[in-house]
Amino acid sequence: MKKICVILSLVFFYQWSAALPSVYQAKGELNRLKASTSSHQKVQPLTYDFNSRFDNESSVSYTGQTFRLVLLRRLTKYMKSQTRSAYRGTEQQALVSLQSHLSYRANARFNAPAAINALSPHNITAKNVLGDSLNLLEDNYMDAISADRPSKNLSEKIAGNEDKHPLIHGRLLGWNSGMVEGLSLSEMNTDGKNDGFIEPEDLVSAFFKIWAYNASSAPTFVVNNGPTGVERIKKASVTKSGLDLAQLTEKFLMGAVVFSQIANDYLNDLIPGSGLNVDNSQQAKNGSKNYTRLEHHWDEGFGYLGAPRDFASYTDKQVYEGLSIDTDEDQAISVHKELVLGKIIKNASRFDLKSKELCELAQTENLQGCQVLELSSAIIQSAVLGRQAISQQPKFYMRQVKSYAAVLIGAVEKTLAITTLHYINQTLKEMSEYNSAEYSFASYSKYWSEMKGFALSFQFNPHSQLSLNTFEKMHNLMQDSPTLLTPQENKGHSNCLVNITSKTTSPSCYQQRLIEARKILQTHFKFSDYLVDKI
Repeated sequence: MKKICVILSLVFFYQWSAALPSVYQAKGELNRLKASTSSHQKVQPLTYDFNSRFDNESSVSYTGQTFRLVLLRRLTKYMKSQTRSAYRGTEQQALVSLQSHLSYRANARFNAPAAINALSPHNITAKNVLGDSLNLLEDNYMDAISADRPSKNLSEKIAGNEDKHPLIHGRLLGWNSGMVEGLSLSEMNTDGKNDGFIEPEDLVSAFFKIWAYNASSAPTFVVNNGPTGVERIKKASVTKSGLDLAQLTEKFLMGAVVFSQIANDYLNDLIPGSGLNVDNSQQAKNGSKNYTRLEHHWDEGFGYLGAPRDFASYTDKQVYEGLSIDTDEDQAISVHKELVLGKIIKNASRFDLKSKELCELAQTENLQGCQVLELSSAIIQSAVLGRQAISQQPKFYMRQVKSYAAVLIGAVEKTLAITTLHYINQTLKEMSEYNSAEYSFASYSKYWSEMKGFALSFQFNPHSQLSLNTFEKMHNLMQDSPTLLTPQENKGHSNCLVNITSKTTSPSCYQQRLIEARKILQTHFKFSDYLVDKI
């Protein structure tokens, strides 16, 4: 019996020690390793580029990840651009046009206007730091960006769609009503299993169906904005209930594909034979590649950031504005190497910059609570130094690698948290402007949808700083659609936070709930009062 207990204890210790540490533990571990092993890194690289140990050529490869970011950008732009009843085809064709972006196939042939395949332009543009237009190195066709496997797509990587990486909680969380504009998510059945389980792609499918109807058949509508008159809504992506489907789709897929792939796939260590638990000694693909599987997995995680490889050469403002530096001076910008493509890294730089500006303001006005967010540097430095450790394999390097992974994932999640918090503030601000010329129903829908879309991301991180109960409480407070504003409002609700599982029709009550949701993020991610108030 004692022997069995010892074995079980060893198994428990192994499982605990194998898991990624917390961000706090990871930072401590990296400091200890640095202090005890002064030569654990020979050279600190300035760019994300590493030569192969097998042939001395660059071993960095993540074309599929770049391609998916291109698809997501193109899908979002397309959904935003369409107006109601203006689509040049049927409702079914409109749905096919969206699905061609999500489940892209290079050789697909669709009889549907705006559907894409390998002959479709990606419509990416680049500007230098002066704002001048630049040429792209890769030509203007979809398959040129992912020439090795041109039929990679978004759908295959949506959380829950890969058998080797099942949903962390077994189902989609955070859309508690199970309905979108009268559509039942349990009836979407995107996986064809008829099991009634709601999965992430079911939510996307519902967004697509509503958008397709609006684009092909739905007339424009007007919203009574109180004494300021009516607002005519023409966009196919905006619904009468206050959803912006383009924003919801983009932000949700940033969580369900981008963050999920980083945190629950390539940089995860919980699944044997996957993520960080792969070989780092032999050439991948039976010796046909000049990188190891571990090197490649780390690269693929980095690829989803959509960051230029020489990120250290950029200012926060340049990254946030999506400007490019022609590092190799070949008079063209590489989509893979020199383009700011990812929204997460843009937002990290955006709020780093904003927090620095707020600190300058606080010092000028002698205010307390200054907090500088160094999110982008934490993300990129962890990515570069983790890859260097994998390549050089110093003593205890896997402890380093897991610590860098934890810091990177933690910084990405904190970026998602401050971004969500920002859009809570924007939603509250828009609500406060009702009955004035500054209010816009379209803006209210946009900000709420960005808030909700980003807030759904935390469920895709197995090491999330939000517990399951906290996550579900936050989404009960946010609801599955915004409370619509009306000229009449009864103030003074004292029970707004008692039964948060029921949707409130009172704007002032809903404001209280959003403030409570904001407090959840502030508490768990340790944002200062001053930052939360001003960001």
